[in-house]
Amino acid sequence: MSARSVSTGGLRKVVAIGAVALLAGALSVTALSARKATQAPYVIGWVAGFTGSQASNSASATQGLQAALAYVNKHNIAGRTIKVYYADDAADPTTAGNDCNRLINQTHVQAILGFESTPATAACNTYATPANIPYILAQTSTSGSLCISNYFSLANVGNQQVNPLMSYLAKTGTKKVYVVASDFSSGHVGA
Repeated sequence: MSARSVSTGGLRKVVAIGAVALLAGALSVTALSARKATQAPYVIGWVAGFTGSQASNSASATQGLQAALAYVNKHNIAGRTIKVYYADDAADPTTAGNDCNRLINQTHVQAILGFESTPATAACNTYATPANIPYILAQTSTSGSLCISNYFSLANVGNQQVNPLMSYLAKTGTKKVYVVASDFSSGHVGA
């Protein structure tokens, strides 16, 4: 199924499922090398805007995450259970930083999956990077403005979306293009 035939909500679910699949694959390699009969759960944090401007998008992404985790845990794909702690960043960078600080330093998560804006992702990584905690962005797009050693994005970067469109429009003889973009980093880069 191509990304074009998937609804926007469905695409968010697919990206969230992809993030869990990536994490489960990495864990399964680790589990194969471990010789313990039972292992402690792998603990992750899911940081998303359950309230605020990203609430509707976060709901479908969280459903995708929960479906993927149910499958991964039921079939022991990661070699051990993945336990998730949820944090609501309210689409606010300060709240995101506080949430990630709590998840890393109090809950002791081993990875963070984020469904966040670029400013919230950057705030979260002020705690994840020094702690060497992997941060996986499970968004459908990103500005591509972050270059951090522990940061992995499953999203398209603005130019990966805009450049093919501009090439197509040029080939079809389009003379004028009007861009309407969100007033945040991804919208600015794409425009």
